[in-house]
Amino acid sequence: MDTSTNAPMVSARSCLYRLTTLPLPDPPVTKIRAKVTDKFHLLAKRHYNDPLKWWVLADANSHIRYPLDMATNDLVYIP
Repeated sequence: MDTSTNAPMVSARSCLYRLTTLPLPDPPVTKIRAKVTDKFHLLAKRHYNDPLKWWVLADANSHIRYPLDMATNDLVYIP
């Protein structure tokens, strides 16, 4: 190994990799109790302003087996 040159020697173990953006933490999950008229698409419209995002709520609430069977006072998580 020739150390007479002034070129910096970098090995894979001494490299630092920097993120260009910081990873954001997940937002806190909101918990609500379902009302008689609540359905996933209506909650998505209310919280996300888009009823087509009902699947986000369905994914976060796997304890509600069938979305149309949501009962009054069921605990619903809003990610």
